Amino acid sequence: MDADFVHRLTAQSTLAELPAFDTSLDLSTKGQALGETFDRSPHLPGVVVMEGDGVRGVISRGQYLRLVGRRFGLEVFLPRPLRLMFEAIQGGDEESLLLDVDTPVQDAVGRALERPRSLIYEPVIVQGLRRGRRELRLIDFPDLLRADSRISTLRNRQMQEILSTVQEGFLLVDREHRIAAEYSRSIEVLFGSSGLGDRRLPAVLAEILPEASAQLARDYLGVLFNPNVIESLVADINPLQRVETRPGAGDGGPRHLAFSFRRSVEEGTIRRILVRVEDVSREVELAEEMDTRDRRAQERVDLVFDILRTDLPSTAAWLGRLGGEVSRVRTWLDGPSPLRNATHAGLAALFRALHGLKGEAGLLELGRFQRRLHAAEDALATLRGGPTEETLESLRERIADLENLAAEGEGILDQLRGLRGPTAAPAPSMDPVPSIEPAPSTEPAPSTEPAFAGPAFADNGSSLFRSISLLTERLAGRLGKPTRFLTRCAEEEIPGVYRDLVRGTLVQLVRNALVHGIEAPEIRRARGKAPVGVLQFALRRHLDQGRIELIFQDDGGGLDLDAIRRRAEARGLTVEDGRGAAAAIFESGLSTAAETTVDAGRGVGLDLVKSQVEAHGGYVATFSEPGKFCAFQIVLPWTVDGEAP
Repeated sequence: MDADFVHRLTAQSTLAELPAFDTSLDLSTKGQALGETFDRSPHLPGVVVMEGDGVRGVISRGQYLRLVGRRFGLEVFLPRPLRLMFEAIQGGDEESLLLDVDTPVQDAVGRALERPRSLIYEPVIVQGLRRGRRELRLIDFPDLLRADSRISTLRNRQMQEILSTVQEGFLLVDREHRIAAEYSRSIEVLFGSSGLGDRRLPAVLAEILPEASAQLARDYLGVLFNPNVIESLVADINPLQRVETRPGAGDGGPRHLAFSFRRSVEEGTIRRILVRVEDVSREVELAEEMDTRDRRAQERVDLVFDILRTDLPSTAAWLGRLGGEVSRVRTWLDGPSPLRNATHAGLAALFRALHGLKGEAGLLELGRFQRRLHAAEDALATLRGGPTEETLESLRERIADLENLAAEGEGILDQLRGLRGPTAAPAPSMDPVPSIEPAPSTEPAPSTEPAFAGPAFADNGSSLFRSISLLTERLAGRLGKPTRFLTRCAEEEIPGVYRDLVRGTLVQLVRNALVHGIEAPEIRRARGKAPVGVLQFALRRHLDQGRIELIFQDDGGGLDLDAIRRRAEARGLTVEDGRGAAAAIFESGLSTAAETTVDAGRGVGLDLVKSQVEAHGGYVATFSEPGKFCAFQIVLPWTVDGEAP
């Protein structure tokens, strides 16, 4: 037989891997045949005794020798059938152990040890199928014990390997909060410290946890050692159920550790506290990853619905403009010497570009894009005080966020186009914002035209003006200033070359009026006004003079010239009179808002209006009366299909 079978065993080995013997005899066979069988096979542990097709039991070599070794044993048993010998061995009542060949070794040992004491060391019968027929064989019990010993050794070795890699550890703490000398070695890995025996646990924790957590642990141990406190009732207030180690504590960076505490009671006295520490960092990471995936999936669903609510051609055109501007900023950031090229004029041009896109995002109700653009403006604002590598990197991150969102928006649009079929051609893009180094322009002389103060106009329901009305309602609701937008001109009256300019200009003027001009309802009532503010827009053609006039007016509090003058002088600008203060509102970065929000505070909106109007060969003038109104007059060359008449 194979004496080295134990070296091939694994912790999962079954009886099929043990050496077995397949000798069997029928109960009717004479005892002499059994003796001859044992003589021929000195290693045979026994034979299976059959009765017809059924198993009757086992006669082992030891049983056989004990019987025939008695006085007159040979004469009594050898001439007679095995039935006599079998009944003499087991009394005819004991059932032999019959196990399946796939039984795990350690399970088989357990079953064998449950036999009567007289049969414990006898062979075990195993059955299995071979070529479709049942096969009965014997396994010697010593071989079974050898296999069991080998498997126990292997499992102990595996357990040691598991314990050496498991991310948890145990230690005992006495009433003085001292750590017992014996503790699991993984504790040293988790704490990043060795030689913990006899040290106080709170002091050890103070090295890896925030001070407040270490103090809470000290207090909690005091509670657990109090015999008047019921342990189960304070388990939920465990302050270390999940804590993060400090940066630089231990090996491999910060970890998330989970502590649990259990009393060790001897003779009714709380002697020690068993502390279990588990590294749950991966669990925390997986939870955060799942939260991130869920959040991104929900954001994508929300973005799909946001885009579905918009006019797809307009959104597609806007995304095209966004992509162009973001690409321009990216080229500058990744180009040579961005620190040196971050001039005041260049930053102002970038602010105008992003601010204009943010305003249109609000018009299209693309709130996520609006917030990302606002965050990019925040990063850009940090460059005004002098750019650094750190502030540039922050801007790069915000631009990357915009790029990712824009790509996602483009992907959603492509899918929607496939569902809806071909859409109309994209709307023409707005005139490009000046480059980072814009060419200088000469401001026309201020107009002396009177401010528009005509009757209230009715909203004609055109696509452009309906969008502006909705923008007014949303912003007014957010600011708590009920306001209406009114106009009497049709969108078709605006020359095609100016429609994008008018759209962008109205977005900025509406936001400016609601933030700075329109008063809260209680202030309007005190001034004798209706509680609902009014924004008006009108268009006049002066064909004899070759120009077109746009007028936007609000019935708010007018320009706060003193506040404008103070802000202007704080920026080093000289303001000599009211007209100079009114002109200062178009300076890049000048704002009288108390704080910067998504709606105001950048000092970019009116700068954007002025620069775009001047890029079209026009000019802007303001008219204001304190407590009554503020009006913006925009004069542009009259054009028909983009050409002067």
